Amino acid sequence: MLKKTPSFKLAQLAVLSSALYISNIWANEPNANAPFEVMSEKVEVAQSLTEEVGENIAQLEAEYRAEEERKAELARLEAAVLKIQEIVGQNELQFKPAVAKIYLDNDYQKLWTDASAEKQFLREYAAIVVSGISRKAPKILEEISRTDPNSLAYDVLLTDAFLDYMYYSHNILKSAQQWLYTANAYRAKLPSEVQIAEWLAAFKSGEAFQFVKNLSSNNPLYLQTLERLAQMLPKDGKVQPVQYEEVEVVETVPAKSQPVSKGPSAGLTTTLYPGDVSQEVILLIRALKQRGYLKNHIDGQYYSEGVLAAVKDFQTKNGLAADGVVGANTRALLNGESRPQQKVTKVKKVVKTPQGDKVSTAQLYKLAINAQRLRVIPDFNDGIFVNIPSYQLQYYRDGNLVLQSRVIVGKDARRTPVMYSELSNVVVNPPWNTPARLVNEDIIPRARKDPSYLERRGYTILDKQGRAINPNSLDWSKIDPKKFPYRLRQRPGDSALGNYKFNMPSSDAIFLHDTPSRGLFNQKNRALSSGCVRVEKSDELATILLKEAGWSDSRKKNVLASKKTTSAPVKSHNPVYLYYVTAWVDNGTLHTLPDIYKYDVTPNLSHINWQTVNKYLL
Repeated sequence: MLKKTPSFKLAQLAVLSSALYISNIWANEPNANAPFEVMSEKVEVAQSLTEEVGENIAQLEAEYRAEEERKAELARLEAAVLKIQEIVGQNELQFKPAVAKIYLDNDYQKLWTDASAEKQFLREYAAIVVSGISRKAPKILEEISRTDPNSLAYDVLLTDAFLDYMYYSHNILKSAQQWLYTANAYRAKLPSEVQIAEWLAAFKSGEAFQFVKNLSSNNPLYLQTLERLAQMLPKDGKVQPVQYEEVEVVETVPAKSQPVSKGPSAGLTTTLYPGDVSQEVILLIRALKQRGYLKNHIDGQYYSEGVLAAVKDFQTKNGLAADGVVGANTRALLNGESRPQQKVTKVKKVVKTPQGDKVSTAQLYKLAINAQRLRVIPDFNDGIFVNIPSYQLQYYRDGNLVLQSRVIVGKDARRTPVMYSELSNVVVNPPWNTPARLVNEDIIPRARKDPSYLERRGYTILDKQGRAINPNSLDWSKIDPKKFPYRLRQRPGDSALGNYKFNMPSSDAIFLHDTPSRGLFNQKNRALSSGCVRVEKSDELATILLKEAGWSDSRKKNVLASKKTTSAPVKSHNPVYLYYVTAWVDNGTLHTLPDIYKYDVTPNLSHINWQTVNKYLL
């Protein structure tokens, strides 16, 4: 029910009061022979009040008409909602008031008169259904399929679904991390009034197909992957549910204590990486020499390439992964504690691959969800593209690949996010303002055991005013890692960021950077960082960008040698896409990658009618 507003009656009362007040001006004058000036003043006051009353009356009449028009419009919309519901019958609409207004304004004429636009939209919507993004989409597509395509009800259902699709298309880029990596996370909303108006204008001007097509993607990998998805669907719509089978897999697990390599205990306590400068490197070098893995001329605190080669040799001969990282297993062997690993056979449940020409929901889902992840990536023409599970960076300029590099991405516990940004500047010799999470979880526990660890690794403790704090002045036994009141900065030249940092706007403080731990790029699994992306060929990338900023090679070398932090703006347009795609089709070949973050787990798709999907996707 509409609320009645008292404004008009109150305004009438105000006008009446003004009129009475004017009357009183004359009635309260006792002297009829008052001076001319007094009489003139009263006339002016009366005229002014009369004009004000007239303006109030006009304003009130306008407000009254506007109120009546609003009531009438609301009544028309209420009637339109009832009529639209009558048209679609038992079918549900997501945006009933908006759809009702659209058809009311168009005299209930059909909007979907372009068959090619309709086909384009339904194909895209069917692909979304298979991707499992929206829990409601399968039912919506089914209702469309069951409705007479020649009826107005069919047209209305198309419009309601298209508003959903239009909102999805306009917001997928900024919401990719939420919608495309968690099943059924998407929630439909109404597009903006401007977007709806643009759509209706395009449909009325005969540009319906182009408008719908523009909402999709021109990425060739997306188009090819979508085509393969359509080809994989069985023509009879019979898709095999996800089935599991037990298989034997060989795993490495902690072993019982047993004798290890010859030599005294190395006394190692911390993890060492190639490029580290630490007192513990002295202990490492001594242990490797004692075991015959290293020649005597190598010495010092620097974890050099020569030390790396010896560590890898040691790891290989002792059954460890030759990654060059002196972690818990390598330390245990060098310390003479126990052989930390042994290979055992375990039985695990894995997704069963269908036999023959059968297709499972897992296969369809993996291709469908990755197609949606591809649609947010433009043509690989300009920019820096990092496909997170591939551990690769590709840099394109005008369609040409100018740089390809191995990268290190976030570990599973600290995942590199999917995001789009643009390079803003290059920092040479960057210090490292260590993230609070890393400080709390990794660094403080080590510093509590050995405060000298901070100095060895080049860390400075800073208070809120930016003043340096002596680590030996703190009582580390009383410091709670979760409430550490200081921040840590690693000095230029010794920082974990290496020689270069490539900044870009990011709400998660994500950026590209160099690293002193060069040996890690030789590992097969390079999900090792705390979220940022380490670039193996960072010097080549920096050279390209610094030259555009007017730097010569000699200037770059001099700045690097100085170890002074210097930044240079990025002069060219360099968008950065961090994305996560584990299955795609290129030139007829299906490519797959390991699902390192476990984003591809198949959700429950039992509510999908595969024959309906087949009808629109082909």
